[in-house]
Amino acid sequence: MHSTDNLDDGYMGSGIKIRRSISKHGLTNHIKEIVEFCIDRKILCEREKEIVNIALLKDPKCMNLIVGGDVGDRGRAHSDENKQTISIRTKACMPSMKGRIHHSAEARKKLSEANKGKKLSEECKQKLRGRPAWNKGLSKTTDERVAKISVNLSIANTGKPMTEAQKQSRRGKPAWNKGLSAKTDERLAAYGRSVSIANAGRKLTAEHIEKVVASKRGKKRSDEARKKISVGRKGIKISPEGRAKLIGKHRGVDSHWFGKKHSDETKQKLKEARRRTVERKRAEKASDSQEGQS
Repeated sequence: MHSTDNLDDGYMGSGIKIRRSISKHGLTNHIKEIVEFCIDRKILCEREKEIVNIALLKDPKCMNLIVGGDVGDRGRAHSDENKQTISIRTKACMPSMKGRIHHSAEARKKLSEANKGKKLSEECKQKLRGRPAWNKGLSKTTDERVAKISVNLSIANTGKPMTEAQKQSRRGKPAWNKGLSAKTDERLAAYGRSVSIANAGRKLTAEHIEKVVASKRGKKRSDEARKKISVGRKGIKISPEGRAKLIGKHRGVDSHWFGKKHSDETKQKLKEARRRTVERKRAEKASDSQEGQS
């Protein structure tokens, strides 16, 4: 069954059997004969139902797979068993597709070697430039695929040092979140929320605390860093509820200092630190007053 405005369009059939037969025996070994003309598609379907029936399908030379009529797969749904069969066959045929069976290590190595040194043509580059990334606007908190990729990368890179090429490529490049904050950027706000949810109720082990303390021991913030922190915290007020929580944490048995005392050496260090802070503030105040007078 075929509808056309050109009788010489070269159409020989679109079924699997006819295409395979032409591929095997050649087009010249097949003859096309027009059995009947119909005035519209509906009548054509009815006539094909009458001609291509079950009896004709039993003929080994018949190229049709199903009875006549415009039926195909319209309105038909695959059963769960059929879906599973199609899925297994597809995985076996197309292993490189997303969610399918992955290439073996040997196959990946061969593909890598085969593609080394290859460069995309300008035409291909132009096509890729106009195509938006599949994960644009998505994050690991909103999309399961992005979250899975993030977890896999984290596992793969755990304990793995960067190569010299990676270090060189990052040198001199500003961090993507430099100058941004959770108040001004939704990505940072979403990340902060995800971290807060992940760490809710979580307590650090004594070993972890000791590692954090050791990593910060002996480090001092620069004057520029202290100034930035001071400017950033100006105007921030703690709510009465937050103040009550802080007071509760630093008093009584709930305080991390409960039952502990500073050593004489620590007391001396704290005293020196306070003295330096007072001197620094006095110097800054004197400098500000001199600039105001000038």
